[in-house]
Amino acid sequence: MITFDIAERTLCEIRSTIRKAYELFNRIHLSGMGDEYDEGNFQWYTEIAFLQIIVLSEALQLDNLRRELVELRNNARTKGYDRSKMGPDDPYSVWLSELGKYVQALEALLGTKKPHSITKEVEVILRECNYSINNTDLFSSPPVDEAGVHKRIEGILKCVFPDLLTKPRLPKPIKSFEPDTGLPSVQTLIEYKFLSSKKVIGQIADEVLADTRGFESREWDKFVYVIYETKRFRAESAWNHLLRKCNVPRNTSIIVLSGEAPEILPGETIRTRRGK
Repeated sequence: MITFDIAERTLCEIRSTIRKAYELFNRIHLSGMGDEYDEGNFQWYTEIAFLQIIVLSEALQLDNLRRELVELRNNARTKGYDRSKMGPDDPYSVWLSELGKYVQALEALLGTKKPHSITKEVEVILRECNYSINNTDLFSSPPVDEAGVHKRIEGILKCVFPDLLTKPRLPKPIKSFEPDTGLPSVQTLIEYKFLSSKKVIGQIADEVLADTRGFESREWDKFVYVIYETKRFRAESAWNHLLRKCNVPRNTSIIVLSGEAPEILPGETIRTRRGK
């Protein structure tokens, strides 16, 4: 019998493999941008996911589960890994969907998936980023734009979530919304906003509310918006009250980080400062 830590890491790898396969599936079937190379990679990742979960079930000495998975894999190879069905809105992969059920069953058995505590952990990490991303011993100045906030926070998150994805592709694209960071192992999307003036508070609020309307996904079930404000403009509690008032599901939350705008000398611009 393998140790709990190894089983947990293996499940994380399996989820990552399934996620990569789904990204290729969506590229082929939803965006229409897939080619033969993507189709080959999709089948390869699907095969790897089958093998990973079969090996894990064998290591855990779950003989009946292993036999079911081997039979499912043989069925998938016979009928084709690219088999799909139509869901409520879009097609989905039959075999990846089936594998997802087994992953969830193993997570329940091992107690490795704890959505509430994991979500809290992500939020704690994001809040604790505040000092590091503003640390002048590490950076010449506080973040000057959204891209800077994104880059600095992702550098921290990658240490905790090795499966992190930058600009992950959504299975069902939302107009004008492309999430900045995806954490497949905790099914969490993160979007960064840069707030430097009270004038754009309304714009950011509209963007957040528009992003979350009607979004459903098999791969992602949590939204975290990180709003970096250069000065104290609006309390985090006020942002989250807005979400609840507008009936945004509780799987969406807002975290506010505060810093200082870099001092700009007369005749100098942020662009020239960054270029140094």
